[in-house]
Amino acid sequence: MSAPELGEQFINSPLMYADAAAFNQDERGVKSGEVIANLLTKRLPNLQVFRSPADAIERHPTGRVVMVEDGLWSGTEAIGVFDSLLGRRQGREKTKALSEPGLLSDSELTLVYGIGTDYGQAMVRRYLADEGLSNIQIFCGSVVPVATQGLLESISDSGFDVLALRESGPALGNLTPHLEACLAAFTPMQRSEAITFCRSIGKQLLRNYLSTQVQTKGWSMWAEERLEKCSLGMHGLGLAHAFGHSVPKATIPLLWGQGQVTWNNKTISWVPLFRNA
Repeated sequence: MSAPELGEQFINSPLMYADAAAFNQDERGVKSGEVIANLLTKRLPNLQVFRSPADAIERHPTGRVVMVEDGLWSGTEAIGVFDSLLGRRQGREKTKALSEPGLLSDSELTLVYGIGTDYGQAMVRRYLADEGLSNIQIFCGSVVPVATQGLLESISDSGFDVLALRESGPALGNLTPHLEACLAAFTPMQRSEAITFCRSIGKQLLRNYLSTQVQTKGWSMWAEERLEKCSLGMHGLGLAHAFGHSVPKATIPLLWGQGQVTWNNKTISWVPLFRNA
């Protein structure tokens, strides 16, 4: 999705009726916030845009505030932002905390995404329901279906424990990776071979990525089970999506990963199609 396409998704959204908009200025150097800010200021020059949702809510506690992000994939990032706003992630903040946590439940807040998955939407809605934040709405310009109906129903059931899903994603079989829809024109045998290839190479590329994070950022290497589950992208979503400024880790690693991989006893140095992941 190019920047102009993303901008069009934002324009055709509740942003048109907002009193203020906010993006999350990520201190880790992620580019999406600056891109979003540029898109908003060019298309809606009269709209007040804040660099953190906390600032927007505090300046407009009774107004219509829209928090804008490019994509909603598993819901993990959005939940982390809400926990940060409520002051629950000291030392691991994803955004500035509200000076008064109660402002979050009093505000008229809408989350606007250029694109999202049905699974990510369900996970965030469940979080909002559990927190009693019925005042917060979600809008996605387009939705990618990946979850089974049974999984969506489970997530919406208040008696269903979603903590395991937030930690490591659904079990295999509860999601249909988007990659399968991309391969719909293939014969069943071709599709099976392609997915086997993507899983094998994807797992190796993901291990390469994590090894770099272990060495440079002190991460811990994942267990084999989690590597296998995420071989088609985080939480097994198997996306084939990219923005001009970034590629989500829920996209298959073949598009953004790099390093040595082996297939049929041949080892090569894999070069990513998108280098800015």
